[in-house]
Amino acid sequence: MNWLGLTLLGGVANGINNVVIKHFSHRADIMLVIAANMVLTALFVAVFAFYVQKARPIVDGQFLLATGVATFFGTILVICFVLAASKGPISLISPLFGAILNTTAAVLGILLFAEKITWLTGGGILLTMLVAFMIGFGS
Repeated sequence: MNWLGLTLLGGVANGINNVVIKHFSHRADIMLVIAANMVLTALFVAVFAFYVQKARPIVDGQFLLATGVATFFGTILVICFVLAASKGPISLISPLFGAILNTTAAVLGILLFAEKITWLTGGGILLTMLVAFMIGFGS
C-alpha cells in the first residue's frame, strides 16, 4: 500500500478511535482505559516492527530522545483529547484536533525538515487553518 492509502486507512482508524473514546468518556476510569489501549497498541506496533519489518532497535541517545519527546507530547495529546471529548461534541472536537494537528505538522515539516512548499500546499495549510477557526468558533 502506498503512502496515500496508508494515510487514508490511518485517518479512518483514527476517526473510529475518536468516536469510541467519546462513547466511553463518561467512565470515571477513562484515562485507565486509554492507558491500557496505549500499552496494547505499543505491543502490537512492536510485534509489527520486529516480525513484519524485521526492525532491530538501536538504543542510543537519539532513540531515547525521540521516545521521550514523543511520549511527552503524546501524553499531552491523549489527556487533552479525552478531557475535551468528555466535555464537548466529538463532531467539533475531532475535526478541530485534526485541523490543528495537520497545520502544526505541515508547518513544522517545512521549518525543521526543509520540506518543499508549493502555492497549492501553502493554500491547503491556510485553508486548514481557516477550517479550524470556523469549526472552533462557529459553534
